[in-house]
Amino acid sequence: MSRFLGITLVAVLFASCKVDFSPNASWQETPVVYCVLDQDDDTTYVRVQKCFLGEGNQYGYTTIYDSINYPPNALQVRLLGWRALRGAGNVLTIASGQSAPVQVLECNYKEIVKPSGVFNADCQPVYCCRTQGLLDTSLVYQLVVLKRATNDTLATAVTSLVGGLADENNLLVQPTSMHGFQFTNKNCRLEWRALARARKYQPVVRFYYNDFIRTFNGTTYDTTIIRHYLDIEYPEKAPAANENTTVIRMLDQQTFLSSLRNALLGDTVNKIIVDTVDIYIRACQEELSNYLYSQTNSNSINQNDITYTNINGGLGVFSSRRNHLYVRRLTPASGQSSYKKAIKELGLNLN
Repeated sequence: MSRFLGITLVAVLFASCKVDFSPNASWQETPVVYCVLDQDDDTTYVRVQKCFLGEGNQYGYTTIYDSINYPPNALQVRLLGWRALRGAGNVLTIASGQSAPVQVLECNYKEIVKPSGVFNADCQPVYCCRTQGLLDTSLVYQLVVLKRATNDTLATAVTSLVGGLADENNLLVQPTSMHGFQFTNKNCRLEWRALARARKYQPVVRFYYNDFIRTFNGTTYDTTIIRHYLDIEYPEKAPAANENTTVIRMLDQQTFLSSLRNALLGDTVNKIIVDTVDIYIRACQEELSNYLYSQTNSNSINQNDITYTNINGGLGVFSSRRNHLYVRRLTPASGQSSYKKAIKELGLNLN
């Protein structure tokens, strides 16, 4: 969640302030809200801040704590779970006739320290609650932000969770456990079962290796082994919205090898290749997919920013993702396999 906020906060806040308004109009409070649900996370975080307007250089306001943050006791933040109706494409909507939600999760105020940057570098407020094992894929979740002083609703949004499988060990179709992770004809075919309400996927191969360090202590050699990994991301995939299909992505061997070279070039420590990789299938729901798309430059001469938001009464995004689904696969054990030979030919002290 911290990576998501860190990457998007600057782009969205300034893009969000580029809406049509009159500089001389009366000030209107506009909250900026970010929250991404993941049923595999132990804690869910909600970021709520202010959109601001003032004279002069707008960057100056970002360094003033009160200009972008609400006071500690100003807001009440809740996640409400409602019974849902399932429609086409596995889209969930809140069922009518409910007098109360079936689940209420209170998010508590907490201050976290962030690195220095454009925005105020003091402690930053977030609202969080423990959600491990509590989020239910059959419910629709509503985020509600209230002002405590008046009990007025400041912002709301709804989303549903990305679905799962009865046995998530069966997520990956190829490569199989029998054949393992390897490249054939310079490609590795990844195929996985589609997840309900997932609208964008990004496969990630986590490559493991160990530093192998030997030091002489005067009489004998001491051996230290330090475990490391590299995450090699592959292009995103936006398939048709149908969970009864599989999704396919071809992984290019040259891209894989280039990623290793770029990350380890110049590292002279002897390394040992670990004979397993973890294949992560990361997925996100439609609101987050739309939001990320809106933050991507069009590469055209006419750079008119279009900011997506699904926050009622404010700006930002409330959506869901699966970020921790993975399957472990063996790699060819033989040092003479084409997989290991190609890695050794990179000259990176990988054995």
